[in-house]
Amino acid sequence: ARASGSDLAREISEYARRVYVSDPDCPSLEERDGMPFEFGRNVLRVPRTEFVDAKSAIHFGGGCAVSPADVDVVVLCSGYDYSFPFVD
Repeated sequence: ARASGSDLAREISEYARRVYVSDPDCPSLEERDGMPFEFGRNVLRVPRTEFVDAKSAIHFGGGCAVSPADVDVVVLCSGYDYSFPFVD
């Protein structure tokens, strides 16, 4: 996940039961035996979000899906990266 998603996940995780960070660089769940990558006590890194179906389930790459009962809010991050060009 990029800086914006990671920063928000860290902040939100203090209050949320579970936080899913959808990251295009995350290995597919098939490569990980169906298990998402955990970082933090309640933050799961999952592959890129592919679509939200008619019943509001969120589908990620590799066949993983999250039911709408497990999701209260979806936050889209446009992204930013840290840059300190004045420090060599």
